[in-house]
This record gives sequence, structure tokens and C-alpha cells, in this order.
Amino acid sequence: MPEDIVRFYSELKRRKVIRVGMFYAIGAFAVLQIGDVAFEPLELPGWAMRSLIYTVILGFPFTLVGAWFFDLTRHGLKRDPFDLQATGEYTTFAPATEFGTSPSIAVLPFTDMSETQDQGYFCDGVSEAILNALTRVENLQVASRTSSFQFRNANEDIRNIGRQLSVNTVLEGSVQKANGRLRITAQLINVKDGYHLWSKQYDADL
Repeated sequence: MPEDIVRFYSELKRRKVIRVGMFYAIGAFAVLQIGDVAFEPLELPGWAMRSLIYTVILGFPFTLVGAWFFDLTRHGLKRDPFDLQATGEYTTFAPATEFGTSPSIAVLPFTDMSETQDQGYFCDGVSEAILNALTRVENLQVASRTSSFQFRNANEDIRNIGRQLSVNTVLEGSVQKANGRLRITAQLINVKDGYHLWSKQYDADL
């Protein structure tokens, strides 16, 4: 049972339901305050304030439901493809298996393959630089840094990661530093089948 609660709470946070609820409550309070101050000077009937209160109260659950099923992105309102699915003893959040036709990508944090394991910040910098560059590509949907970086060092099938991020492709890579030399490896993977679409190594003096 505690695991179910943790999963559900994590899903509420991922879908921004909690954040939307907080913003709605703040906005509703402001609207009611304005109504309380303005309705009387405007000589509106008593039922106007009651109607406003009922509207605010009834709108709250609809807003939360909308936040659960839809996400506001830079490309507009998008349907969240994740659904609740009961599987055996407990409930898990099962991702959709179908993707949209628009090209989409997630950039995972690069792995530090250096012997001294001291290139963590550089790895994150490389990943973030690539992510920022990709956001400037027209008609390309790019998963946010916060969403992608939660899979740091995740021992999980890349296809599952891609489905959870709702993208068609995933870019992953590694950084190796040794004897003044630097090697960066990048791999673009098709989420649908897990096969590589492209891979390349970049070698240079540090």
C-alpha cells in the first residue's frame, strides 16, 4: 500500500496536478476577494456572489482532472499519454505504446566513463548544451531537462525510458577523459524498437 501511495503522489507531481491545484486555489481566492469588494458597489444581486462561489468550487475538480489528462507545453495543450493500469497485486502507471507523428527527442545525462569519475559536471554540461541546441530546431519536440535528467544512472530499458518521456528518440552518451585526451560518444536510439539510428565518437585534446 505505501508503494501505491508513493507512485500515485509521484504521478501527481509529474502531471503537475498539485501545482495546478495550488495556483487554482490562489487564483480562486483572489477572484472571490475581488467579487466581495466589487459586487456591492456595482449593485449586483446577492445571487451573483453565490454563483461565483459555486463556480469556483465546482471548477476545482474539473481543473484537477484537466491537469491529470492534459499538459500545457510550448506547442500547446497536449494529451498526456500515460494511463493508470491495474497489474496484479498493485497499480502501476503504464505508459502508452504509441507516439505522435511529430519528431521528438529526450537527451539523457551523459555518463562519466573516466577512470577518476570526476567529470560529472562536464557530462551534465554537454547534455544540457545539446538539449538547448535541439530546442531551437523547428517542429522538434524536446523533453525538458527535469524530465530527462531523472533517469540519471537508471538501469532501465531505453525503450521504457522513451515511452515514459513520450518521445520517439532518445540521445544518450558518455564522456571519457584520460592522459589529456577527451572522448565523447553520442548515440541516437529509436524508442520503438531500441535500435541505434546514429552513433559517433568525438576525440580531441582536452
